[in-house]
Amino acid sequence: MGSARIICPDCKAVLRPAKPVPDGKKVKCPKCGSSFTTPGLRKEEEPPRKKAPTKKASEKKDKAAVKKAPAAQAPAKKSVVDDEEDDGGIYSFVKTEEEEDKPQIEYVPDMSIKDLRGPAQEAVVKPSNYMMLIGGLSALANIFLICWSFWPMVFSESVVDWQKYLTDYYKAKQDKNAIQRIEGYKEFKDLKDQDLDLVLEANEKETKWRLMLMGGFILLLIYNAIAIVGAVKMQNLESRRWGIASSIMMLLPMGAGGLSYLAYLGIMFLEQMTGFLGEDLAMYYGIGLGVVPYLASLYAGVISLRTLLSQVVIDGFEYIAD
Repeated sequence: MGSARIICPDCKAVLRPAKPVPDGKKVKCPKCGSSFTTPGLRKEEEPPRKKAPTKKASEKKDKAAVKKAPAAQAPAKKSVVDDEEDDGGIYSFVKTEEEEDKPQIEYVPDMSIKDLRGPAQEAVVKPSNYMMLIGGLSALANIFLICWSFWPMVFSESVVDWQKYLTDYYKAKQDKNAIQRIEGYKEFKDLKDQDLDLVLEANEKETKWRLMLMGGFILLLIYNAIAIVGAVKMQNLESRRWGIASSIMMLLPMGAGGLSYLAYLGIMFLEQMTGFLGEDLAMYYGIGLGVVPYLASLYAGVISLRTLLSQVVIDGFEYIAD
């Protein structure tokens, strides 16, 4: 069989019939559906011509055909394949350059995770928010306590409540005359002699104590600022080491030190204003209330550390985008 090619005049598709098609044969293009008449085979693709049979060979064939002529039979039904062969065979078309350049469309969506940072960031959002919340509230508490420590040293004549201090001092010594003398003082400038010396000595001790408190609250403020920076870097997947360091800092009591001390001072202030609980009982309540912020800080540090040690988060931090 030859490998003849036929070109459709309408869509320019190249047809390859299963067997050579004679000239003038009507065929149908399987691509565009148009019918046309074939111009015949190309010269270089024409099948080789057979030699004409001799007279003796043709006579022998005629005699054999007469002897073996079968009875007349009804014509068999042509199948679809025979029709196609009669019409020129089964055709196929060659892709043109424009069709080959078209992008291939994938109809099945790719559900695989391409960027590993997405699941990791989703996992670290909640614990990092907890750390930033507790660290931020504790930082605000530290700023308030710094101002509270500094205020009486600048805006008051006496750091201590001189009248209460002298009254308690002479009550302890059971000096009623001194107590009556103290009640006669209206302002700090009215103090004289021993009373003034006692108040000045108390002011010096109180000033040193408040300066120490200020230094401690400033250190706690820096401590909370570092913890917040670590939580931010953790949430943005910038540094896993900073996140681990921030989590460990929240596990320590200093993570919520400002909040705890502010809660204790609040209970003691209410006791001084009302006197309902008593000084000893108020101190216990203040300590108990001060433990609550530390427990919240401890919880945030634990869940943050557990999250950072999970493989999903580790992969997210180590992922490098293309």
